[in-house]
Amino acid sequence: MRFVTSIARSLGMVSVAEGVETPEQIAFLRQCQCDHFQGCYFGRPLASLQFTTDNLS
Repeated sequence: MRFVTSIARSLGMVSVAEGVETPEQIAFLRQCQCDHFQGCYFGRPLASLQFTTDNLS
């Protein structure tokens, strides 16, 4: 993971880790200097209609 985040940074890109489910995974990704995380730890997937209703009303 450190190699991937290092390459992204050297190319002027950001890194995004998907599928994060535990605090331990977040700690590891932070050590690897990952820029962003997403996954079930932060919230369960939503149907597009539910997301639209909840967030764009």
